[in-house]
Amino acid sequence: MPKEKRIRTSDIWTLFTALNSEFAMCNMCKHKLSYKSTTNNLRKHILARHPTVALPTNKVPAINSAFSNQNEVKLFLIKKYIYY
Repeated sequence: MPKEKRIRTSDIWTLFTALNSEFAMCNMCKHKLSYKSTTNNLRKHILARHPTVALPTNKVPAINSAFSNQNEVKLFLIKKYIYY
């Protein structure tokens, strides 16, 4: 039975190309890396080999830059942490 295709949800995939279900290639230096169960190897590669490149993140933007006033911050936090 063929393996199901994994859904790639990490933003790290903007810096890599999947070669198959076990290996990825860095889009900058073409280095081949394993990602069998996690993308940590891919992140470590970027940090070690391309330290000037900002790592993409799936996280919420910093509060200071994302909101124009305190009411927006409060509303965001209420929606994010109470209702979800």
